[in-house]
Amino acid sequence: MTKTIKKAAAALLALALAAGTIPAEFGARGSFTVTASAETEEVTEVGNEKEEPDEPVIAPNTFFTVAEFEAAEPGSNPTLVLQDNIYGPIIITRDDGVIDLNGFSINGYLNLQNKNGILIVKNGSVDCIDDTSGACYEYTYPVILINVTVRNVIFGGNRKFYYLGNTTVRTFATESGTYEPADSTGFNAYADPVAKEGLVYNGEPQLLIDDSSFKGTFGVVPTADEEQRYFTYYFTRGEQESDTYEAGTVDDGVINAECAPLYAADAGEYTVYYMWDCDGEFDGGTGNNSFTVTIDKAIPEVTAPTANELTYNGEAQELVTAGSSTFGKLSYSLDGETYSEEIPTATAAGKYTVWYKVEETSNWESSEVGSLEVTIDHLYTKHEKADATCTEDGAKEVYWTNELGEFFSDDKGENEIDSSVVIPAKGHDYDTEAPVWTWTKSENGFDVGIQFKCKTCGDTEDIKAEVSSKDDGKQTTYTAIAVFDEKTYTDTKIFDDTYTVTVKGGTIADGEKEVYLYDDKIVIEAKDTPAFAGWYIGEELVSTEQAYCLTVTEDTEIEAKYDENFILGDVNSDGKININDLSKAAAHVKGKRMLTADQIRRADINRDGSVNVTDIIRIAAHIKGKKLIVNDR
Repeated sequence: MTKTIKKAAAALLALALAAGTIPAEFGARGSFTVTASAETEEVTEVGNEKEEPDEPVIAPNTFFTVAEFEAAEPGSNPTLVLQDNIYGPIIITRDDGVIDLNGFSINGYLNLQNKNGILIVKNGSVDCIDDTSGACYEYTYPVILINVTVRNVIFGGNRKFYYLGNTTVRTFATESGTYEPADSTGFNAYADPVAKEGLVYNGEPQLLIDDSSFKGTFGVVPTADEEQRYFTYYFTRGEQESDTYEAGTVDDGVINAECAPLYAADAGEYTVYYMWDCDGEFDGGTGNNSFTVTIDKAIPEVTAPTANELTYNGEAQELVTAGSSTFGKLSYSLDGETYSEEIPTATAAGKYTVWYKVEETSNWESSEVGSLEVTIDHLYTKHEKADATCTEDGAKEVYWTNELGEFFSDDKGENEIDSSVVIPAKGHDYDTEAPVWTWTKSENGFDVGIQFKCKTCGDTEDIKAEVSSKDDGKQTTYTAIAVFDEKTYTDTKIFDDTYTVTVKGGTIADGEKEVYLYDDKIVIEAKDTPAFAGWYIGEELVSTEQAYCLTVTEDTEIEAKYDENFILGDVNSDGKININDLSKAAAHVKGKRMLTADQIRRADINRDGSVNVTDIIRIAAHIKGKKLIVNDR
């Protein structure tokens, strides 16, 4: 047979089994194996086999002889463990304790003489249970039987016997006549549930009654004509209305894990109301009562945060790696007053104190305030040495922290450099012995500059000179003066007052070759021929006019050039005069296809500056041989 019960109930059973308070055979004939899964705890009956540990562990306050058990400190609730079957009576006179038959049998009477406390007998069999020989009514405190077989009779005397687990009794004799059926027993102080002590919030629902003493789960003596039954408690934490009660125990007195009023998770004080009901139908019971249970706030156990190793990077950085707590979350502060669950951050290099704690809630206390120091190291950037130039400063080899703007000779920031790290620019070393003068002709004479060159880098400095002149009628003397670096420099040029003009291939109109400065324009003439190509100074064409007015600003040589291959009338430049030339000239005159400037010069036979009918007649006469065109170069 396999029973699956809720996790909470199984956990309670497992704890009781481990403590030895509830026997392994509790609830079935045989032993229990407790296994855990993700959702439920399974308790599986595996038979009557009894596993013996390799090395028995002796619990404190455990004895193996009746004499030692009897001599134990009153109120210490000792345990007597049988080591073998016993033949003959055993008499127990103390008021508290557990008699563990340990699977063995007492073949005779077990006399229990407790007057002021509860005795528990479990796990075995006896012939008879009595208080003393003959009828005696002074022993009034109850006896709890757990998994006990009474082969003959129990003489009840003036006390109650409670059955739990697989307890069977052949005959029960009330002796005093005061035995009451289970359903009319009413409240019984020995069986009333009691509050569980020492509860502390753990985030999980916890059982509010103390199940270690079996209170709240006792069975009762059956009447002669009914089967064994157990008291069933009904609990609530609301108003005591009948429909608010829930079953607190189930078969064989096991705590009902479905009874919500028996469990609570949050810290606080709870009142548990309960009521007897023998048949589990809640038919009114015989009264109600209550007790108060407290779940204390938990005390958080804090794992402190750890300081991060940080170096300045210009951005906000988290100062710590988050700590943790068994309850709640850590809150952090940089001023010890304002706390937040956010990890504190900082940007600037320096030392910071981070305070941390768990804030108090309804379920846990606040933790002690802790703190730790965190440092954001400065970022030291190495700057290599840079030599100074003529115009730019250099720098020494240094380490620099940009957030402080300070310089150090090491990368730890230990040796600050107080003096300047700048290597000043050298400045230019100009060659003042050989400056270069520049004279440029202008409308008013000359613009003059002087240039100095740096002997180190080659850079130049240009200074404009002040120019003065003096004319004696034949020559003009120009004097340039410049000041550089507080030193005066002078340069002089002398110019004749006339220019010489040389004309090649043409003539000067007035026949003179010297031109005075006050009269610097002359007319030059080329040969009067259509082969004239233009006036040239060097390779530059300056005019195509046969008579050209030349402006003279210096000694000048000018040449009139002529086209040696030019043939007047050869309009298409093929070296001969024929009908093709006549056709082109005629098309031009008719306005059908215009000639180029060079073609007009070739077609203008009469030299009147245009191509017309007269020119066409002359070309036609040349072609017919009547009147040839004369080409004079």
